[in-house]
Amino acid sequence: MLLVYILTFVMLYLFDRVRDSQDQQSKVEIEERKKSEERLQLANKQLFVFFNLNPVATYITTSSDERFRFVNKAFLKLFSLESEMIIGKTALDIGLIAEDELNRLGTQLEKNKLHFAGFEYKMKTLSGKILDILGYNETIKMDGQDYYIGTMQDISEIKKKKKKLRKLSE
Repeated sequence: MLLVYILTFVMLYLFDRVRDSQDQQSKVEIEERKKSEERLQLANKQLFVFFNLNPVATYITTSSDERFRFVNKAFLKLFSLESEMIIGKTALDIGLIAEDELNRLGTQLEKNKLHFAGFEYKMKTLSGKILDILGYNETIKMDGQDYYIGTMQDISEIKKKKKKLRKLSE
């Protein structure tokens, strides 16, 4: 009888030790997960600040329907827009790009496997001013979906100066 009592006591003691060990391990895993999530949130905030403060017009669109998901302040300033006017819409919806230019861009993306660097095209501001744009575009995968991330530089003045220089040299 004493032996049964001792064995029961030992078993309960071991069971408690295993349970405590599992609880401790669960607490460590939970803490590690929380730390990882905090690091990820911090990285996302830093990335958002980087994108938003970047002086080059930057955007993210879905690749399937090319709707804007994010544009930075430089993009909004370049086209004289407010973010509410563009998020969830396409460049064609807003009138930033002519349909023939959109087709040319689409062809360029298809030819270069959804990426281009240093491609020139035309876009227009909300007021109708035509801009010569030098664009860079890359496809990225987030949450299992393809997105375009790109930058745009207004090279209108550079093109005007080149044209003027060409005329002068002739």
